[in-house]
Amino acid sequence: FIYLILSMSFEERFKTANLRPLLVNDIRIEGLERTKIDIVLRELQTARTASTLDELTDRLLVATKQLQDLDIFSKIDILCDAGPEDGTPSTDVVVRLKEKSPLGMHVGTYVQRGEGSLEGTVKVRNLAGRAEVAELHAARGDKQSQTFQASLTQPRLLGSSLEAEARVFKTELSQRKQSSFVEHFSGISAHLRTSLQEVCYEVGMRQVEPVLPGASRSIESQRGPMLKSSLKHIFMLDTRESLHPASPGAAFRMNTELAGVGPATANLLRFVKHEVTAHCALPLPASFALSLTASCGLVLPWGPGWSAATSCVADRFFMGGPSTLRGFRTHGVGPSDRRRPVEASGEAGGNGGVSETTKGPKRDFLGGDLKFSGLAALSVGFPNRLLQGLDCRGQVFVNAGNVMSLSGLNKNDAKQHARSLLEDCRITTGVGLTFPTSIGNVEVNFCNVVQHKEHDRIKKGIQIGIIPHGF
Repeated sequence: FIYLILSMSFEERFKTANLRPLLVNDIRIEGLERTKIDIVLRELQTARTASTLDELTDRLLVATKQLQDLDIFSKIDILCDAGPEDGTPSTDVVVRLKEKSPLGMHVGTYVQRGEGSLEGTVKVRNLAGRAEVAELHAARGDKQSQTFQASLTQPRLLGSSLEAEARVFKTELSQRKQSSFVEHFSGISAHLRTSLQEVCYEVGMRQVEPVLPGASRSIESQRGPMLKSSLKHIFMLDTRESLHPASPGAAFRMNTELAGVGPATANLLRFVKHEVTAHCALPLPASFALSLTASCGLVLPWGPGWSAATSCVADRFFMGGPSTLRGFRTHGVGPSDRRRPVEASGEAGGNGGVSETTKGPKRDFLGGDLKFSGLAALSVGFPNRLLQGLDCRGQVFVNAGNVMSLSGLNKNDAKQHARSLLEDCRITTGVGLTFPTSIGNVEVNFCNVVQHKEHDRIKKGIQIGIIPHGF
């Protein structure tokens, strides 16, 4: 009883002290080497006007988070010392900082569009003392894709919550196996972003280059350089606790792109592209979890003669593979065109002949202008300690989706296209294992393709894949 009274008395005294008037007498910064002092003081500005200890504590916590977000300090300590004892109680705020090394390097791997890549990044941070980051990035894929990029990023642009970035880039995206072409793209881009949104302007020359001698006529017709000048907007909301598929929460992403910004030229790409993806995970009793993911997208040309125009193959949606539609090979679903046979060189007697161009697919997959997909997965944890240590879960799933071309679409065909989108839907069911890694969630699934179309590339039975972190 006496202990309870003393505890309550302490709580009351503590609350009273927190609410008493308090004056911030001074803010001292220690440990700066390269960083300009105004960069730090800017984050502590609101602390100067705190009028109570409770208010000062809240504002210093916010300031600490903002200093951490600058990613230039390895250690941040904030202390409050008693100020001069004359009149109103006061405090001196002492901020002790340790700066990160200006040079950083990273080597890693990632998986995107069914291609594994090795990447290397060199960062030079805060060299001018304004929390800026200069970065050089290079990546090489196992299917001969490659990326080179230089960028300069400035957080807290002009004291606002915006982050600004400028990039110069050159990329080669290889689609030779599935679609017989390589996409070359060189240009510059400017980005403004907040925690939820990003706006980007991108301009550069892009070329679709058929690289197989027997590339289909549909791919050959896309040959040549084009100017791309586009505005992009990305909205992202994520309430998940982690990127594990069974982690409770929801996520929503919406991408919008308008290409054709600026004066019209003969080789200017003009299209509108919109994609929406939503995901939610619901925890269930007995270590079960239900995961639901849905995605849809649309790309349409615009400008004079848009209804008869054909979108560029590099801007279309592709489907197939563990990350989009299980039970099918990467980009192995949707519109396709037969690869052309090529003349084989004569042998022995010099007689010519006709042969297929390459081993593997006999058709080029062309992607589509309209797509949708959905995934429902019920997962469960295992009682085995080894599997629990790997965070491995078993799952049963249903995956469905479709992608189709809208080239030459008119009002009379709209209903037929809508009906075909649903009737031609591909459906896969299956069971498997999933566990997270640093480069994505690894899935080992046994797939049963319930519905497919004639030229789809099916992967029945065991399918192993890495699902990139995110959706």
